[in-house]
Amino acid sequence: MIDETFIKQCEKAEKIQALRPKFATRIHMFGNIYLCSHQTEYAGKGWGGSYFHCTDHIEDDGLDQQLITGTTAIWLPTQAQLQKMLGYRHPMSAGKNLGRWLENLRAEDYLDKLEWSMESLWLAFVMKEKYGNTWDGETWIKGD
Repeated sequence: MIDETFIKQCEKAEKIQALRPKFATRIHMFGNIYLCSHQTEYAGKGWGGSYFHCTDHIEDDGLDQQLITGTTAIWLPTQAQLQKMLGYRHPMSAGKNLGRWLENLRAEDYLDKLEWSMESLWLAFVMKEKYGNTWDGETWIKGD
């Protein structure tokens, strides 16, 4: 489920955003969420279509017309895209390691302190595994 927490987590995950594909076209899904096709340079990398939270910057041109002068786009990686970032040879390995990580978090009462969607959990798992970062509800904190 794409919710405000997941959007905020994605926005603050600078290392994940640095991996985002460039999009060529966008199709409105709901709210500010768009499904975007990728430019051909990304077609062979297995990313497929991607979701972005887009905010258009609009200015009045003085002739009662509004022009889009730019767009802020936050990549919202799918669970499949997040799993691919981990580089496991088999999806079962990712699932097992996610399960172990969740058990450790449960023992620390970490899971009960924040609201989580499955997307948020997978993003948090990738951030911990790849970069040693933990979500504190507002930002990513670098671990020891």
